[in-house]
Amino acid sequence: MSFESSPHPKSRRVQWQRHTRRLCLAALLAALSFLLGYVAKAIQGEAPVRFTVEGLPIVFAGYVLGPIVGAAVGVCADLLSCLLAGMAPLPLITVGAAAVGLVPGVIALLTGRHGDTHRAPRFLFILLLDGAAHTVGSVGIKSLALSLFTEVGFFTLLWPRLLMYLLVVGLESYLLYMLMRSAAVRRELERLLK
Repeated sequence: MSFESSPHPKSRRVQWQRHTRRLCLAALLAALSFLLGYVAKAIQGEAPVRFTVEGLPIVFAGYVLGPIVGAAVGVCADLLSCLLAGMAPLPLITVGAAAVGLVPGVIALLTGRHGDTHRAPRFLFILLLDGAAHTVGSVGIKSLALSLFTEVGFFTLLWPRLLMYLLVVGLESYLLYMLMRSAAVRRELERLLK
């Protein structure tokens, strides 16, 4: 039953509160992703190969909030980055950012782990989520977009980005694993998402 047609005003209010909490968490994760990317750009410049963990909040959103919200978090973070940099968004880069949130959400749904805050996920599962997200979104789609935009060959960009994302995936997976191992974080997520 949708919350619009719920006969009880109290249940509608509870559902609105739940949706509002999910929206606030998604907005917070998009802002965090933007800030992590902004700091990386400030330190390393606008190079096509840049070490950053800006994908971590997007992967987290896909895992906890689902593939659609994860993709939306990626899109919002990319559009915010473009807006504050004063440049027009590159649609294929935005699609890559969306894929970073979509892929872990789909994997979590297919494995029955979407939004599972009762138990800590195994490290290999987190590694699969993060690795698949960055392989499709960051290494695949974004490398293609950067090769089209900069007129540098796809494989010329692919190999350094692939090597760099091996390190990024390792670090992000470890951080996400430690975050989800925390009983306090899981308890707060359960409270936010109930």
